[in-house]
Amino acid sequence: LERIATPTAGMSPAAGMTPTSRTAATGMPTARRPMARVAVMALATAVLLTAGWFGVKALRGAGATDRNVVLVLPFEFSGAPALAYLREGIVNVLEANLTGEGGPRAIASQTAIAQWKRKGGAERGLTEEEARAIARDLGAGQLLRGSIVAAGTDLVVSASLTSAGAGGRAIQAQVKGPADSIASLATQLAGQLLSLRVGEATERIHALQTVPPAALRQYLVGQQALRESRFNDAYNAFTAALGQDSTFALAGMGLNTAQSWSLISVGAGDGLGIAFRHRDHLGPRDLVLLEMTTPTRFAGHPLTIRERMDLRERLVVQISDRPEGWYLIGDDYFHRGAAMGLTQPESMRRAVFAFQKLLALDPGVTYVQRHVAEANWGADGYLRARQVSESLGAVAPHLAIGARVLTGDSTDVGHYRAELDKLDVDALVMVAVFTGGTSISDSALARALDRSTDAAQRTRLLLAQRTFMTFQGRPAAARQVGDRLAHAVRTPAATVPQEVVYDAVFSSGDTASGAEAMADFGRGLRPVPEALAHPQFSERSPLFVTGLWASFRNDTAGLAAATKQLDAIAARTDSMYPARAAGLAADALRLISSAGVTDRVLLTRVDSVLQDGPPLLSVDMRSAMNLIVARSWERAGDARRAAAAAERNAVIEVSGSLNSTVGARDLGRLKLAAGDTAEAVRVWRNYLVVRGRAEPSQRALDDEIRKKLAAIDRAKR
Repeated sequence: LERIATPTAGMSPAAGMTPTSRTAATGMPTARRPMARVAVMALATAVLLTAGWFGVKALRGAGATDRNVVLVLPFEFSGAPALAYLREGIVNVLEANLTGEGGPRAIASQTAIAQWKRKGGAERGLTEEEARAIARDLGAGQLLRGSIVAAGTDLVVSASLTSAGAGGRAIQAQVKGPADSIASLATQLAGQLLSLRVGEATERIHALQTVPPAALRQYLVGQQALRESRFNDAYNAFTAALGQDSTFALAGMGLNTAQSWSLISVGAGDGLGIAFRHRDHLGPRDLVLLEMTTPTRFAGHPLTIRERMDLRERLVVQISDRPEGWYLIGDDYFHRGAAMGLTQPESMRRAVFAFQKLLALDPGVTYVQRHVAEANWGADGYLRARQVSESLGAVAPHLAIGARVLTGDSTDVGHYRAELDKLDVDALVMVAVFTGGTSISDSALARALDRSTDAAQRTRLLLAQRTFMTFQGRPAAARQVGDRLAHAVRTPAATVPQEVVYDAVFSSGDTASGAEAMADFGRGLRPVPEALAHPQFSERSPLFVTGLWASFRNDTAGLAAATKQLDAIAARTDSMYPARAAGLAADALRLISSAGVTDRVLLTRVDSVLQDGPPLLSVDMRSAMNLIVARSWERAGDARRAAAAAERNAVIEVSGSLNSTVGARDLGRLKLAAGDTAEAVRVWRNYLVVRGRAEPSQRALDDEIRKKLAAIDRAKR
């Protein structure tokens, strides 16, 4: 503007010439009149005012606010005038405490104070609606207001965090302390508000205030991500919090929950170990919650699934108003109710009861909303599961996509490309699980692999993919994934494909891959002869699998050797629970070595032990033992007991696993033999969904089931 209104250099008024300037567009000289400067400045002012007016109108008209953006307005003040500067000063301090890596951020204090003054806040104060209007104009979804009361040299600082929109619950906090510690008071106040904002229990607030601010912030970011089912984000945030404070027990507990939902991070950190080692940092009620989470550590020895559930149901009475306690109970019934001998409907009924107790206390936990919907999943409930998730407002793309795919919508990957492109890795894995044996499942896992960020994540995804394909009846595809694993992993012992062995033994699977897997046991794990000299048992012990394979190959000497070595472990007196697990494994092998003769006393004993969900057994090892017992009862002519044993393997039939395929195939046959035709039909229909793209070598098994289902339908007509 100054350049436009100033005479061009080199032109002199004394020469009798009119001052000129050159237009920006043409560079041609233009004449200036005496009031040029005034006119230009007036025009510029009008343009700027008009633009500013339209800008504010545009902000108001758009109504686009971000719930993670907070407007902090100057606090009301009462007290000595010398401390009145704190009214605006606290805005600056809170801005620093509310803004950091991840989570919420505050509107710049200079902007907040300027808008507050422009609306008359300094002279008369603002109504709640006026304050909310400023927040909305600035794009803030949250509004923070408060008061400072000064009494001598002490302050009482109170604050309220509300939504910038209408309605919503106000979150309130208060701190007290000397006026010269305003920075510390603001840090405490921000910590309280942020903790309550993400649903932290009030009793935790004091403990959280002793945590370094950087660690607290990451912890709260993790809690928010967890509630919103962003499990990998939650894992990263809890890991960062523990990086700031390695004794942060609550962050360790949060890390464990995030890992339990995230395939790509499961097993990557010892959250519960950290929490247990630093449990002295927890309050009494959080200590109860930790014992519910990891009862084995408190007991000092492994617990059966039933013992663990009994303990949790006793302990939850002490913290019945804590949502996390009900989650642990509901989750155990959801995933392991069948392992305790409950029928699938009864397991789901108990799980949903616990989840509803949780949602009554805290309706916004999205992963629990999803579990309630998933309890309806199955061949007769895909659409119902999606409807339940939508009624709860759950974020469940796996249910939305899965229901469409499995009820006849397109299975063309391009049809779902836009939806899949929006999902993170964990959500993609869930889509893969809930779309059964379809091309959408493969595409979702391939996308997840493309987006994985490190070798450990890729290894976990490849292991999951190989397992899915094995039990989906796709041994050739599983072998290709195994080849990728062999090139990607330097420690083959960690990726020995036990599922391939189980599939070959129980499901007429790929025997060549089974033989290769057994060779991997020999190369990557402790050799069997050495195991006798140093007996041990764990859920990855090769002895049970070795015995299974020997039986499958009619290698009586190998089966006897494996059984003998398990007996050696069972005879030890210095490791009670490993000894029991080894003894159970040895007895299970005896049941398959009896050459068609059933020892009913032995069978009854093994069956009884398995009803409680014995510890130290992997899911597939426990499933294999239940299948052995089921087939033994079938051979003995007791269809009811056989079906009950097979039902202990029942899970929601959504993915490839020993439970959802071989277990389901046996369960359907045994339910039919026991006279429960409706349940046999339900189980087999779910099984066929998982086996939707079985390879020719496996298709004959499924064709037999299709024929039986067709015969049942004809009989009904």
